[in-house]
Amino acid sequence: MLTPILPLVLAGNVAMTPELVRQAIADEKAQTHYQLMWAYGGGYFTTPYSRVVGAAKAAKREYKPFSEADVTADLLRPEIDVVVFPEAKGRVDAIVIAPRGSKDRTAVMQPTTATATTTEFQNLYGARFEGVGLVATFPLSVLSEQNEVRIVSSHGEVRIAFKLAKVK
Repeated sequence: MLTPILPLVLAGNVAMTPELVRQAIADEKAQTHYQLMWAYGGGYFTTPYSRVVGAAKAAKREYKPFSEADVTADLLRPEIDVVVFPEAKGRVDAIVIAPRGSKDRTAVMQPTTATATTTEFQNLYGARFEGVGLVATFPLSVLSEQNEVRIVSSHGEVRIAFKLAKVK
């Protein structure tokens, strides 16, 4: 029987136990990431469980074995990575987590790390544009339906509530 990870996270037990690692490796139906979509952009976030699932699925796709011994500390770190794709002729300036609907700018949680990503776009006429995305890392404890991801870009600010029904 599969053990849901989210209740453990919400209870403060954020460690991936050996049993959860084995479960993630065997879980062929679990998602490797969770979508964050809005009108003019997109991205996703990952959890320790989804990162292990992703690594196991990648190995399987390449016909390589994958076991507990292949699970790295980076996969298991008790953090979420929020990845926002680069926008053509635009940039992602910030990703923060805030209480859902809050107007208190002091209540936001800044990422522990943030790394810009760049992509070059080209149109049919050969014109080239650079887009800048962002990968932000937060403690796993921010995962709550009471929180939202706020993405600030050259197109404005977007707020996306966490929907955790299928998150592991």
